[in-house]
Amino acid sequence: MEQYLQELGFTAGEERVYLALLRIGHSTTGAIAKEANVSRSKLYEILEKLARKGIVSHYKKNNVAYFSAPPPKRILEYLKEKEEHIEQ
Repeated sequence: MEQYLQELGFTAGEERVYLALLRIGHSTTGAIAKEANVSRSKLYEILEKLARKGIVSHYKKNNVAYFSAPPPKRILEYLKEKEEHIEQ
């Protein structure tokens, strides 16, 4: 799967964070950083980029942010959206 994500333009950090979220599910930044082996300062930047692509979502519960990644099918939808945008 890593190869496909790289072919889609994911950076190494985006790839690690996305795959970590798929493994652990809904989680806080501390657990994501540990699972993805990414510094917390870099993690926020990566999560923001993935959120803009619609690949990561987040919500707050008791003033704590939780992040999650939709199933890989969402990446296919993202690509279709990009294709439609280019066609326009």
